[in-house]
Amino acid sequence: MGDGIDNGMNEAIQTDAVKPTRQRLSRGERYELILVEAIDVFGTRGYHNVSMDDVAEAAGVSKALVYQHFASKDELYLEVLRLFQQKLADMVLPAWTQDLPPQERFWRGFVAFFTFIEQNREAWGVLYRDSVEIDESMVKGIHGLNTEMAEVIAAAFLEELEGRDVNPLMKQYSLVAGHAVVGACHALADYWQDHPEENVLRIAATAMAVMWQGFDQMIDKGAPWFPTPEMLENIVPPPDATFGK
Repeated sequence: MGDGIDNGMNEAIQTDAVKPTRQRLSRGERYELILVEAIDVFGTRGYHNVSMDDVAEAAGVSKALVYQHFASKDELYLEVLRLFQQKLADMVLPAWTQDLPPQERFWRGFVAFFTFIEQNREAWGVLYRDSVEIDESMVKGIHGLNTEMAEVIAAAFLEELEGRDVNPLMKQYSLVAGHAVVGACHALADYWQDHPEENVLRIAATAMAVMWQGFDQMIDKGAPWFPTPEMLENIVPPPDATFGK
């Protein structure tokens, strides 16, 4: 059995030897190559339909070399998710942090997010939907990125309220609202998976129509929306009586 493994590894080394472009890659470069190819493989087939042999074939390396970098398929998949999330963050977060009026930040943020989805449509659907079905540890990175985006959105919102006499609940409300925006964007991205006839600008404009108008009113009024006493009647279970106080 040991000879078989050694022979297999020797064959892989010899195979690499006749591919000078592969031989020149450093360890770090091969690590990145495997990750990039794994994003494509997992993104098109899903976690359960991919083996380490599939990843090795796509990257043009031996399976033994893949295992030198990643101890298991789970570990590789986690790294794929992290890299995918980092690419998403690199594209979207700068749009939210530009020194622009809040309406422009929202618009550019939505366009950046949905442009990323358009460019990675298949990977988004498979990676994000599959990850929920695998294991809790697989989605921790997603939650972390969602929180980061929500905090950036909340910060952009609060900047517009500096120096103004506003309801003190606005600071608390802003982060909750930031998470609502992130969740709504994810829901629109999932909707788009099933309605490919839509395009970036129409989806982003829908997000603006639904979400920006609410933020714009909060900025103008300096207070979050509250239900009227009549709207709170006959609600089961009864809401907290101190809500909005």
